[in-house]
Amino acid sequence: MNTSWIYALELTLIGLAMFWLWAEYRSYRLDLLRQNLFKIRDDLFAKAASGAFPIDSMAHRMMRSVINGSIRYAHELSFANMLAVYIVAKSSGRVASAEFRSDLASALSELPNHQSQKIVMTALDACHLELAKHLLMTSPAVWILTPVMLAWSMLKSTFNVRIAFEASRRFARQKFRHLDPAVYEGEICYRT
Repeated sequence: MNTSWIYALELTLIGLAMFWLWAEYRSYRLDLLRQNLFKIRDDLFAKAASGAFPIDSMAHRMMRSVINGSIRYAHELSFANMLAVYIVAKSSGRVASAEFRSDLASALSELPNHQSQKIVMTALDACHLELAKHLLMTSPAVWILTPVMLAWSMLKSTFNVRIAFEASRRFARQKFRHLDPAVYEGEICYRT
């Protein structure tokens, strides 16, 4: 009896179940992201309403705008979109983040004290952290690239440490040769 059609049916059903689970997982992560962003926005509003900083300040309006935009377009957040935006921004030479940072710095300087500036920056950092967590948890490309980038970073830092060590040895040989030539000629100096 030929059972290959049973295996094909099982594989098809497993594939459909995995696709459904992936779609539901992404939907769950999107809902969780939006819920966390709403909480950040509500906390910021509550602090402004309690008098920690002026509710009509430019910094509060900017933060509310950033968080609302993140909530509105959270479904568009993906590694491919982030990469496309980065490439287009680099090729055009226009860096919107520099303009935003400049505007935010001037808005923060208008706040009455350092504590209120810290509240706004904490909200911005929390927003960015939630977006990064969402990107990390829902992008298979990031899952694949993260170990590769970590390995590359470790190799690069190991290579840079070796170069720095060799440069410091050459410097020591030139600078302190007159003190004890045997040490800096390699007779006593340890090898790497």
